[in-house]
Amino acid sequence: MRKELVRAVRKQFALRLRATIPDFREIDCGPLSSHFSLYEWKAGEALTFFVALQHHRNEDSFTIEIGWSRNGRWPTNSLPASAPDDYSEDGEMHFRLGKLWAGNKDVWWEFTARVSALQATFDDFMKEPEPIGSLLPKVEPLVEDAIQHLVSDGLKYFGRVASAMAR
Repeated sequence: MRKELVRAVRKQFALRLRATIPDFREIDCGPLSSHFSLYEWKAGEALTFFVALQHHRNEDSFTIEIGWSRNGRWPTNSLPASAPDDYSEDGEMHFRLGKLWAGNKDVWWEFTARVSALQATFDDFMKEPEPIGSLLPKVEPLVEDAIQHLVSDGLKYFGRVASAMAR
């Protein structure tokens, strides 16, 4: 994602997350920080929830990963979960938020429609990207949609994790 969009998305996401789910706070994610913004919520002594805003390296789009761990660190040692409700015996898990409502579809919030490589023509590959000025007004509605899915789907999931871990 282009730098101007990254800055705008990060700023809007942080504002909306803070206003909607104030328990999350941004944390340093070390070497991943060029493509991720990481937020944590210490839900208990042995349970931390995470939200990661990920920017696409080449496309003007972003996605959300959510995760949890019992050790207080982003679950870097686990592979992304294929079934979010199969709670990891390692005490950590992460996956794309879209798995909670779109199944196996990899959900990205896109500023422009993506043309698949199989359907693309030579003209599609040679086309100049849309000017940033025409994409910046899309930041707020795209981030709002992502936050709404985080609230409606992600918080329910975190509730199920908390209940499972309390047993």
